[in-house]
Amino acid sequence: MNATDDIRSLYEHDYLGQWDCDTSDLVLTITRVTRQEVLNPKTNKKAMKVCLGFKETDKLMVLNATNRDIIAKELGYGYKYPSWSGKQITLYVDPNVKVAGKKVGGIRIRAEFVKIPCTECGQLLAPGFGMSIEELAKYTEGKYGKVLCAECAQKEAKK
Repeated sequence: MNATDDIRSLYEHDYLGQWDCDTSDLVLTITRVTRQEVLNPKTNKKAMKVCLGFKETDKLMVLNATNRDIIAKELGYGYKYPSWSGKQITLYVDPNVKVAGKKVGGIRIRAEFVKIPCTECGQLLAPGFGMSIEELAKYTEGKYGKVLCAECAQKEAKK
């Protein structure tokens, strides 16, 4: 975890918060997706929340709908969460995150793709065939002996 001078980092926190991300991005590897009761410190009530666990820290991250959709859609991992295990995500602090209409800041997931070029056409791979970029590269390299984008893989399959 990055060192920070945010006063909130000095308090006990069971979950990742913006105080855990210094001025730089935080790259974490997902190890599990779980549901658990989380205490809301403002209302002092517990509610079931979806959380992510990581290899690099014992703290869980409460997964809100925006971050869930970024992982599923923008990063190309889909909504089948068992496939998220072993994938890396990048967390950063977004000062514009609002809660109940009030700007409080929060953690967001950077929607940047891994950049892997196709050995045939040179274009960067994008998720395809229900696979992430890394999975597509590994699959096509194993099947065709080279890393191929979805379009070039289809052409190769017809040969």
